[in-house]
Amino acid sequence: MARFRKIVGGSQILAVIALSLGAVIPLFSIVGSFALCVMMVGAIGVRAHIKDRLIVALPAIFYFILSAILFGALMKENWSLLQDIFSLTLRKY
Repeated sequence: MARFRKIVGGSQILAVIALSLGAVIPLFSIVGSFALCVMMVGAIGVRAHIKDRLIVALPAIFYFILSAILFGALMKENWSLLQDIFSLTLRKY
């Protein structure tokens, strides 16, 4: 598991950069919050796999809930933008 620390750390940094860039380009914030959700699901899975106590897994659970709420709010706020992006993409094909 230690060999994945650099990958996970780099992914977290990229997700935070994406969230920050989301102030300018909303699509980046959606991608960043989704990436954080996926990482927290992985963190919860690792905690379950190594049979940690619930108290040790609570930060991962908390951050998953927080990032899921953020992702949902961003999706709701930018839904029309996403529909426009996907309709433009589908029109090409």
